[in-house]
Amino acid sequence: MELNSENEFHFFEYDSIVTFMNRHDYLGSLYHINGVSGVVAIEKQQPIGYGIAVNNSILQCYADTPEIAGGLIRKLSDKMSDQIPITMFMRECNSWICKELLNKARQVNRIHRFHSRILPTRIKWENVFLMNIGTHLF
Repeated sequence: MELNSENEFHFFEYDSIVTFMNRHDYLGSLYHINGVSGVVAIEKQQPIGYGIAVNNSILQCYADTPEIAGGLIRKLSDKMSDQIPITMFMRECNSWICKELLNKARQVNRIHRFHSRILPTRIKWENVFLMNIGTHLF
C-alpha cells in the first residue's frame, strides 16, 4: 500500500523492529522531504516491509523476505521514469533478489560501508535489502 499519513505508523513500527530502536524523528524527516514516496507491505494488519524512494533513487527497502522486498522494489520502480536509471545501494547477499538486481544492473560500483569501529549487531541485517547510504542508519 502507498505510504501516507494514515498508515505511516506501520512504516515507523516496521523500522523499529528491524533496527531495534526508535528512529521516528529521522524517518519522519526523511519521509517528508519533497518528492519522497514510499510503500508499506501489510499482512494480517501487521507491517512486513517497507520501501522509500526519491526521484529515481530507492533509498531503502526492509522486508521479512526477499519476495516481499521484490514486490516493494517493483511497486517503487513502477512509479519512476523510464528515461532515468534507477539507483540503489544493495547489501551483499546470495538471495535470488540480489542476483536478479545485479544481473539487470547497467552499472555496479562496489562500496564498503564502515560503521565507526564496530558493526551494529542489534540490527536485523537479514531484513535489510536496500540501504540508505549517505544518511545514518540510526
